[in-house]
Amino acid sequence: MPRHVSFILDGNRRWAKRDGLTTAQGHEAGTKRIIEIAEVCFELGIHTVSAFAFSTENWGRDKFEVKCLMSLFNHYLKSNIQYFQRKEVRVSVIGNKTKIPESLLKEIHEIEEATKATRISISSWQ
Repeated sequence: MPRHVSFILDGNRRWAKRDGLTTAQGHEAGTKRIIEIAEVCFELGIHTVSAFAFSTENWGRDKFEVKCLMSLFNHYLKSNIQYFQRKEVRVSVIGNKTKIPESLLKEIHEIEEATKATRISISSWQ
């Protein structure tokens, strides 16, 4: 059994368009799947899950879409912190954070601090 599994989050916009949904709805659906995928991995004994969630190329997308993504990431972290603590999941956001809005950087720092002493890891990077 692998000890570390990594996923590239891609195709949310195409999926949304195909199903007649907005881009934001596609991204939200993809974000929700991270928890579901991580849960299965943890049940299988895989203790490290990584998700490539935002490419530096994504900064070149429509400003509204990028703003929606940053808002979604912020909401995702806030709404799942208790879940991560209860499941003993350490959250790490790695990569180039120079363009990330201050409010999201604050949320990232808070969740990393709140979950740093746990045994299972989920990482997101850009």
